[in-house]
Amino acid sequence: MPREVFLDIALGDIATHQDECARFKLAQDWVSRWGSTYGFESSDIQQLSTTEKDTLRDILANDPSAQKEAWMIDAPKPLGGGRIVIELFDKECPKTCDNFTALCQGGRVSKSSKKPLHYKSTHMFRLVPQFMVQGGDVTRGNVQRVGCYVQRILFRGWIWRRQYL
Repeated sequence: MPREVFLDIALGDIATHQDECARFKLAQDWVSRWGSTYGFESSDIQQLSTTEKDTLRDILANDPSAQKEAWMIDAPKPLGGGRIVIELFDKECPKTCDNFTALCQGGRVSKSSKKPLHYKSTHMFRLVPQFMVQGGDVTRGNVQRVGCYVQRILFRGWIWRRQYL
């Protein structure tokens, strides 16, 4: 019976999104602390009316910290993406399946570069539904070398059979 592993994929610039979330949290914290002083009906920035958000923009436009750190009043849009479930055939290629599972879970270290081997933050640049996912180099974090090439170097006993893709 085949085994399944998964990869959670985020589409977009993760670093920018995390920065936007942090800047939104600063505004949220300010509203939680000071919102009642200004007569806001809620201490949750997402529950504020359009008029209250306009008032908040005016208030924060005169706040040096809010200006310097570019606080966000509107919540950032969530990144697109989802979960890709991959079926592994242990009986046909056990070492390949173990190595791929290790890349999905993390925990192994490259002998040559001494860097952790995992797909976290690896750029995926091609997805063909019901066929394949292509991504960048897990040791360099770029897309200069594709994953299959790297895996052939790092993992002896790589078995590539078209019928199991």
